[in-house]
Amino acid sequence: MVRVRGARAHNLKDVDVELPAGKLVVCIGPSGAGKSSLLFDVIHREGMRRFVEAQGGPLAWLMGGTGATDVDEIEGLPPTLALRASATPAGARSTVSTLSGAAPLLRRLFAAFGEAVCPECGAPLRAWSPGEAADAMLAAGEGKRAAVLVDARRFGLPEEGWLEQARAAGVARMRWGGEEFDLERWIEPRPLPDGARVVVDRVRLSEDRRARLADSAESAFRLGRGVFFAEIEGGRELRFCAEAKCPEHGVGFAGLRQTVFNFNHPDGACPDCGGSGSAADGVPCPRCGGSGVDPKCDCVRVGGRNWRELDASTVGEAEEWIRALPASGVRSGRVWETLSATIAERFALLRELGLAHLDLGRRGDALSGGETLRVRLAAQLGARLGGMLVLAEEPLAGLHPRDAAAVWSQLLRLRDAGNTVFAAEHSARAARDADWVVELGPGGGARGGELLFAGTPAELLECERSVTAPWLRRPPAVARAGAAPELGSVVLRGATGRNLKNVDLEIPLGRLVCVSGVSGSGKSSLVDGTFAAALLRAKGQDARPLPFASLEGAERVGFVRLLRQGELAAAQRSVVATALGVWDDVRDLLARSPEAKLRGWGPGRFSFNVRGGRCERCQGLGRLQLDPEALPDLWGECPDCRGARFGADTLEARVKGMNAGELLKLDAEAALRLFRNVPAIARPLEALCETGLGYVSLGQPAGTLSAGEAQRLRLAALLGRGNPAGRSRVSLPGAYVLDEPARGLHFGEIEKLIRLFRRLAEAGNAVVVVEHREEMLAAADVRIEMGPGGGPFGGRILSVEKA
Repeated sequence: MVRVRGARAHNLKDVDVELPAGKLVVCIGPSGAGKSSLLFDVIHREGMRRFVEAQGGPLAWLMGGTGATDVDEIEGLPPTLALRASATPAGARSTVSTLSGAAPLLRRLFAAFGEAVCPECGAPLRAWSPGEAADAMLAAGEGKRAAVLVDARRFGLPEEGWLEQARAAGVARMRWGGEEFDLERWIEPRPLPDGARVVVDRVRLSEDRRARLADSAESAFRLGRGVFFAEIEGGRELRFCAEAKCPEHGVGFAGLRQTVFNFNHPDGACPDCGGSGSAADGVPCPRCGGSGVDPKCDCVRVGGRNWRELDASTVGEAEEWIRALPASGVRSGRVWETLSATIAERFALLRELGLAHLDLGRRGDALSGGETLRVRLAAQLGARLGGMLVLAEEPLAGLHPRDAAAVWSQLLRLRDAGNTVFAAEHSARAARDADWVVELGPGGGARGGELLFAGTPAELLECERSVTAPWLRRPPAVARAGAAPELGSVVLRGATGRNLKNVDLEIPLGRLVCVSGVSGSGKSSLVDGTFAAALLRAKGQDARPLPFASLEGAERVGFVRLLRQGELAAAQRSVVATALGVWDDVRDLLARSPEAKLRGWGPGRFSFNVRGGRCERCQGLGRLQLDPEALPDLWGECPDCRGARFGADTLEARVKGMNAGELLKLDAEAALRLFRNVPAIARPLEALCETGLGYVSLGQPAGTLSAGEAQRLRLAALLGRGNPAGRSRVSLPGAYVLDEPARGLHFGEIEKLIRLFRRLAEAGNAVVVVEHREEMLAAADVRIEMGPGGGPFGGRILSVEKA
């Protein structure tokens, strides 16, 4: 049992909670209620602090410490592991292989068991010693006769006059044309025959002649400048090289090191693109084909495949490859068995998570949100954990029910392996199927942070204080009344980008359209990458849509608003007011105040990001790090400005009786009441309140928002920009295209979002939402399902349902 006493991080209000050991525990509640604060800022932070303290001395100093945890006590805390798969987007220099943790394992496999061969003829590229060459000859034909040969030209014989020089060097016999000749009897004057070889020794292969074979090999290496051949009775020929080079083509390989197969290391990066895989304008590098890996590694093979060929394989193909490799020759022993089994298990995990269709070399920034989350989960889940407290942040977010079921099964596997799993979640499935449920609330931000419930799912349904139980007992129906009259459609035809298979998409105006499907089925490629981009380009904006045949009806739309999935920038200087886009207008009002005019101050005086009016002690942050080296995450209020961010003279300027510091401390609802008659400020604030974020303050750092709060803030900023066509005499409806806007939201927050979208649709706008949440799908006027699978198995519209 893990017992937490007096947790106070962020908005938590002295929370006491117990987590049963060896169970799957789900933490639910509105976004911003304190779920992530409890999991990561209290429990995981304390786990990290204890780990650092346990190491002591140099390690604690090198890690800089983790600072004090804002909690009274945590008892029974095992080692913790944080699964924050969706915390940051995957970068362009990452791939499915690197993100899943398969790449380091594969590098070890290729370095330890790779067989370097000439790409021209397939000859092995390895450096042989005379003793190894002798063993190879014995293994190839013990009891048979063998001839040790050296190429005549490598021996140094010229084209003309070779016979005299050969005799002078003591050469007795030579071979060419499949025959052997005694030079003492050779009298025919002719140029050196093609393929002529000097006979160094002839011997019957047997173990008692190994020393002689080794001596002959040593002589042959010397006479043949590091290369010789052995012809075995029966027609078999062996080639030996003192260096790792092909005797015929000169192709060499310096050595099998793991870094040779790493495009992020100088040893393995393609010299033309530096490992990025792309040349100018995103065109694949012609030298490495977009893999980022130096083509020199192509000569190394394991089971018939080189690194770049394996990188181009799908997860499913790679799993079949590793499982089919026989344990023979160098591929044997404990190291091989352990490493190959671990790699096979990692590929199997990716397959079980529904990702068998992905290429191992697929770039991280080309993955869908659901694919990225599951690939990262595979890296953590494949670590064979036991006796841990695993903390997962919304592992089911953004997933189709089929994909969510696969992830849930992996969380159960973690639990069954002896771990305690504590996951922050919003899905009804998680709340119903967990072993134990912890609910925080009742609201978000300052209105949350209280423990509402801790117990079994069955007990949760009977809890009167729970804000989640009513939705689980009886999910409310969403009305579809008031739809706008038929206003026509925008039709995209012949979409073929990525995995799309000549898809036609019709989006009616005045309707809420939901597009769903398994991860990788082509939803974002169709809706965002093609439809929205084509519409933006038709409106004169700089956009590059994926390939399509035609776009009809673009003239019916006056503007396009696009909300892509992604975290709000968590820069320390970004606050709610700046992210919402209202602070510039507030600064203009402050600059018009009598105090500002008297001093000649412009709007720049009221920016906390530049010198002038800000507090220089904290550089406009309103807070200071108490000890940046030892306690990097511990902040305190700035003693000079007392959190106001500005200097005392700047704070003399007032709007509606409030200075800049006081305005930033207003919550959105209070700010809306204050600026109700200033449309440029009121519109975004009204949208923010409509999404349920009326409680956040204008000066709250964006980095302290939960994922659901950040998503709604971005949505409010988009909706608050207004209709640009409304400024003209003829107002056209708009197209709102949103990617998973319900991610990270509680049931009640989704209902508010649905009402907002329906109001947009009823005004004649097209609202297109890529979404998996059942509540959003139930409220849609048109539901489009894509699939049937991901990657090459998707890219089709399976059904179109109209309510």
